[in-house]
Amino acid sequence: MTDDGRLFTVTHSTGPAEPDVVAAVEQFVLPLISRRATEGLRRPVVPVRVTFRHGPPNTLGPLTDLLGTRNIEFGAPVNSITYLAEDAHAPMPQTQPGLQDVLRSHADMTIASAKPVLGWHGTFRTTLRATFHDPDLSLASVARRMALSPRTLQRRLGELGTTWRDEVEVVREELAMDLIRDSDVPMRTIAARARFSDARALRRAVHRWHGTTPGDLRRRYEHSAPPASENGSPEPPTDRPAPDPHT
Repeated sequence: MTDDGRLFTVTHSTGPAEPDVVAAVEQFVLPLISRRATEGLRRPVVPVRVTFRHGPPNTLGPLTDLLGTRNIEFGAPVNSITYLAEDAHAPMPQTQPGLQDVLRSHADMTIASAKPVLGWHGTFRTTLRATFHDPDLSLASVARRMALSPRTLQRRLGELGTTWRDEVEVVREELAMDLIRDSDVPMRTIAARARFSDARALRRAVHRWHGTTPGDLRRRYEHSAPPASENGSPEPPTDRPAPDPHT
């Protein structure tokens, strides 16, 4: 939200999805805000300006009726709805004193505790990693899980400056390094789980990534880990002075 004392603007963004789904969500959210403003003040509240990131719909009439304005811009950098500041800050009829502060505090706490939503690339990486062990792993199979066409998925990767092959290599490295660092799984098993032909192929890849061997990396991680106590948990620090037996 932005408020310059004259205009009050609310922006909205939609998570990754097909363009027609995003457009439908955006065309629902901003009219909903407009409706709630009118219901809250119990009088017509007309926005000064509305912007959408997507292109215009085939029929504009229903949207202008819902928003109460024809001052709508499409293809804008953000989705937003702007009101006069005097409308945005007008007291709502029959509202209990102090309720606005309570609602504001609750909204701030909700936002602060909310988990960040993965961006499109993060969603793709999560999907790729979750399906990495599937026998039919392919660009087409991951695209299907994300409700995208293979061509759309390929295009979006290109827009990020990456490729399907590059992404597979990144996830393969992440999986292999996790297993080398956090398990005692044999190298041949790690190779199979990371979709290498054999342990020698894994060795070559690790040397390309880190300039050393999988065994050397595992030993480094073992030496850098804190020693475990008898019950398996890390030993507490030993640099504290021993208790005085005479006290």
